Amino acid sequence: MRPLLGHLQVGKLDGETLDSFYAILRRCRAHCDGRPFVEHRTAGEHTCDAKCRPHTCRPLAASSVRQVHFCLSGALKRAVRWPPSFTGVGDTPGLIAG
Repeated sequence: MRPLLGHLQVGKLDGETLDSFYAILRRCRAHCDGRPFVEHRTAGEHTCDAKCRPHTCRPLAASSVRQVHFCLSGALKRAVRWPPSFTGVGDTPGLIAG
């Protein structure tokens, strides 16, 4: 989640942003945007062989997208319940009654 949404403030998230986030998760787990590249067998220098092959897009499994959704939705629900005066330094977040 962090590479795709980490730069945004919670207040800046909207439905369109979340829809595009989920679309990216369903498109390719390597976030390649359709650009061709070679998946190497190791990160260091080596001579390419049969294990180094062109990238084939594979989306995240539906269960993985669901797990991401549960984490994100839980975090956003907690963010809504924090009092607006919470600064994070020396304060303790509490639940707003109601």
